[in-house]
Amino acid sequence: MDYSETFQDLYFDRMVALVLDVPYYKNNSLNEFNTNVVVGGMITSDRILAPYNPFRFFIHNKTMLDKITAHLFLGRDYGSYYVDVYKIACGRQIIPDEEKTMLHCHGKDGFDCPAHDLMVLRILGNITFTTMPTLTYSQVIDRDLKVGVYRTEIAGPNDTLSDYFKFGSIGYFNMTHIQYYAFVTSVQYQPEQYALVDCETWLPRDWGHFICVSNLEDYPALGSGAWLVSDDKVFGIGGFAFFRGKEGIFVFTDVRPYYNLIMNTCTYEDSRQEPPKEFLRNHEEYIQKAGL
Repeated sequence: MDYSETFQDLYFDRMVALVLDVPYYKNNSLNEFNTNVVVGGMITSDRILAPYNPFRFFIHNKTMLDKITAHLFLGRDYGSYYVDVYKIACGRQIIPDEEKTMLHCHGKDGFDCPAHDLMVLRILGNITFTTMPTLTYSQVIDRDLKVGVYRTEIAGPNDTLSDYFKFGSIGYFNMTHIQYYAFVTSVQYQPEQYALVDCETWLPRDWGHFICVSNLEDYPALGSGAWLVSDDKVFGIGGFAFFRGKEGIFVFTDVRPYYNLIMNTCTYEDSRQEPPKEFLRNHEEYIQKAGL
């Protein structure tokens, strides 16, 4: 994945590329070494929040699942950036206990199901988050500094989305951006744009818990895994674009109703696995520092 276009807003350096390590997947000549499945964010030292739909094709194919790795962004200098690669130990979709079926699936082969389009994955090992503030690139004094991995804070049930917000994504800006599906770009919104819209005027309520944003620039798509961010918290995970005539919206899954499920999914307790000794030694100290 290419972070070079995010240099004006390093917030999106938090994005983790979830990569399928298969050369020329689906005979795509652009994917010489691997393919970006989607992007996610590190919500704890070993767990990633991402959308579920991009994994739906792989979920019953263990051989393919074993070839998906997490590429964590470590930092950048003037001409390059640094990543580290982790294997995936656990992955589960976020579905409330009272709901067992998926409704309203669309798209080719019915793989696009808007309801509960969230997934938590756990990496093998755990990372240490940087304590450096998120700066614009022009504010970074030491441009050779590797800052480390930023924690992605998600909004909770009591958080309110302000009129100042932004989204970052791969695969939405134009057809080339969609085809390469590797460049992270972002869009800022201001209150006077009145970009937030009532989802119920566009979509049936039972499709899911969503936040809807006007597609003011007439972008052709929304990359799955796009982040809707306000006050340095992720409120929504894309999602899909929806068009009605010449008008369109971007639809993000609202993470707030799922907060408690997200924070408990794919933990060692949830998956009934024995954590490594290194994790046990560091976990209590990490929880205290992170305020979780």
